[in-house]
Amino acid sequence: MSATLNLFERHVAGNPASLEAAARAGGERRPRILFINRSYWPDNEATGQLLTELTEDLSKQFDVSVIAGRPNVNATGEPHHSIRVQHRNGVRILRVPHLRLPKHSFVGRGFNFITFLIAALLRGLILRRQDVIVVESDPFLLPYVGWSLRLRHNA
Repeated sequence: MSATLNLFERHVAGNPASLEAAARAGGERRPRILFINRSYWPDNEATGQLLTELTEDLSKQFDVSVIAGRPNVNATGEPHHSIRVQHRNGVRILRVPHLRLPKHSFVGRGFNFITFLIAALLRGLILRRQDVIVVESDPFLLPYVGWSLRLRHNA
């Protein structure tokens, strides 16, 4: 994970606008990174597990927030908040409401994706300014949400 930390440090350091904004915001605040992905802890899907490990490691040097959906599979039964702000291992988790229709139906899967995209966009629009926004590929149209939020946050 230290290689990942170095990558993010280089990205933020290589973006003078992010550093200038951080300095104007009140001294030496830690850069803010927003991740957006439907799956996150305690979801057992691979992207959620990997993102959880990455964000918890990054939270040692950055203010990390994650916009995520409700877990599909919680095999461990760990308690979580369905649609609220939650803090876990230094990461602020922002759950958004969305449909969870059966995945075997193309139409149901489409409605699940669309409702998550809309909810994530709305949640991201009301956040305080972020320095870096990272979107994952789940769902596949999520980069459009990231692009919109990049404009809003000047990230």
